[in-house]
Amino acid sequence: MCGGVLNVSARDFTGANYTDAVNRFLKAVELAKLLQRPLVLGGGLAGGADTLLESVFERKWLASWGQTDLQVLELGRCENTHDEALSAAKIARDQGWTNIVLVTSAYHMDRALAVFQHAGLQVIPIGCDFHAMPALSRKTSLKILPNIGSAENLRRYLTESVGLAYYRLRGWIG
Repeated sequence: MCGGVLNVSARDFTGANYTDAVNRFLKAVELAKLLQRPLVLGGGLAGGADTLLESVFERKWLASWGQTDLQVLELGRCENTHDEALSAAKIARDQGWTNIVLVTSAYHMDRALAVFQHAGLQVIPIGCDFHAMPALSRKTSLKILPNIGSAENLRRYLTESVGLAYYRLRGWIG
């Protein structure tokens, strides 16, 4: 699964504030249990370069749920999706896997899929966190002023569009 699901938060009882991308974690756990395969936790840096990995908090959450029967692997320190793809490729080689299931937010899937494939992985994409779908299926009249949801969807779109262009410039995707 791709990281980016939490931020360090001393005020929250778990020590983390989970973002709306937490569905990545939930879906990955669900699939690992269903498929009886290892859970590979994303390599996000929860509070920046010098902080704990997201997987530290996710492992605590798994333990608190009693989900200790899962084999858990970690991508390690990754600053971006490219780093996660390279780490996942190494784990796949080490484990002898011929393909992987990639779990990430639907809005992030195009870039994640491209970079994981560019890293040499055969990928089965599983999207979650479908933010734009409710807005697209709603039967409402055109509104001139955006609301918070439409502004957030635009931010996601722009982030991924710029991210794709950046990854192409860096040669991280074709």
